[in-house]
Amino acid sequence: MVLCASFLVPASCHRYSHGALFIFGDSFYDAGNNIYLNTNIPKLNIFPYGETYFKHPTGRASDGRLIPDFISEFAKLPLIPLYLQPGNHHFTDGVNFASGGAGALVETNQGLIMDLKTQLSNFKTMEKQLRQKLGASEVKTLLSTAVYMFSIGTNDYMVPFTSNSTVLQSYSKKEYVKMEIYKIGGRKFGLSKLLPLGCPPISRALEIVRTGGSGCMEEVTVLSKLHNRALPKALKELKSQLEGCTYSIFDAYTAGTAIFNNPSKYGFEEVKMACCGSGPLRASITCGQKVYQMCDNVSEYFFFDGIHPTEKANYQFGKLMWDGSLLPVGLETQLRNFKNMEKQLRQKLGASEVKTLLSKAVYMFSIGSNDYLVPFITNSTVLQSYSKKEYVKMVIGNITSVIQEIYEIGGRKFGLSKLLPLGCPPISRALEIVRTGGSGCMEEITVLAKLHNRALHKALKEL
Repeated sequence: MVLCASFLVPASCHRYSHGALFIFGDSFYDAGNNIYLNTNIPKLNIFPYGETYFKHPTGRASDGRLIPDFISEFAKLPLIPLYLQPGNHHFTDGVNFASGGAGALVETNQGLIMDLKTQLSNFKTMEKQLRQKLGASEVKTLLSTAVYMFSIGTNDYMVPFTSNSTVLQSYSKKEYVKMEIYKIGGRKFGLSKLLPLGCPPISRALEIVRTGGSGCMEEVTVLSKLHNRALPKALKELKSQLEGCTYSIFDAYTAGTAIFNNPSKYGFEEVKMACCGSGPLRASITCGQKVYQMCDNVSEYFFFDGIHPTEKANYQFGKLMWDGSLLPVGLETQLRNFKNMEKQLRQKLGASEVKTLLSKAVYMFSIGSNDYLVPFITNSTVLQSYSKKEYVKMVIGNITSVIQEIYEIGGRKFGLSKLLPLGCPPISRALEIVRTGGSGCMEEITVLAKLHNRALHKALKEL
């Protein structure tokens, strides 16, 4: 189930034409609740947090928007209000209960944040308030058609390593994961698997200290793998117990691994180092404090600080979560089909003959037009999240990574085509008539084609 389907609400259900969005979790989803907590937990309401989109700090652990911000945008909802934010909120579009540093377990950052149990208590309090305002029947409908998003678990596994806590010594890894999953517990739920937690800069920096190596910290990644295997099983059991319960699981582990292994394919230059922080890999969470370093171009980075993604990374994950797709993807599927065919040929002809066949073959590509045309034809917002050069770089990176993989399998001769002036086909001219009343070529698309053609030539020369 892709998340966009969860927001479809029949008009006859109630007076709201969309499902509300209730957000629970940690700093990946906290849009600023921690600012209002009277504890020593870092508030993140300091610059340069928030610099990219809001132009000021909001308490979000990023340079801009978070995944739920993009989900609410895709669902045509306003930014979801914070539970702790002062003021008179109606909460009929949803509420954000998330708290940075939270875990599913009470022991995680205990006394400093709102753990998942406290967030549930706040949800129940809000539900009572809504009943008093709207009536029981209206609230029942609102809550049953709402979507409940969770980002929880990262701190339960990370904090024991970063704080020298002994909590992990009290349980086997599997027992600890079962306890964590058990705490996650409406009708429509959107949950996310964990990233490979050994790979953020903060984990890599710990690995440098522990072993002298600079790779991912396998001991933490093992826990995230166990969590990710246990989560679908637990939700499947929960669905059998709760009538009408539906859920979607976003595979952040697979998506993150794909980006970490091939960053240029997704428009990133740096996935090991944080944009903002101090110490090795800028991994220390000191961004905005007295002493810190800041990268020159945040759009090149996956991680803004030692563990939290940039707005650009959050957008990509939000888009994947929303509809299961992210431009460009089609070429990757074709590559997978090619690999399957190569295996079949090896079984039939033998490795030596297939090696000769593939090395003599010519590999022709016609790709890129849809990546630039579709956003205009479908009114997609994908181009709003990147500069033209960044978007073109992402498309070119996808093409060259496929060529590299075919080369590694045995391909040697490649034929590619530059793009037509994409603003001039009838479909583009028709769009120009609608947009401006003019009948000429649509220059905005042609500019992208020109940038693509120049970048393609340069990328192939380097390859």
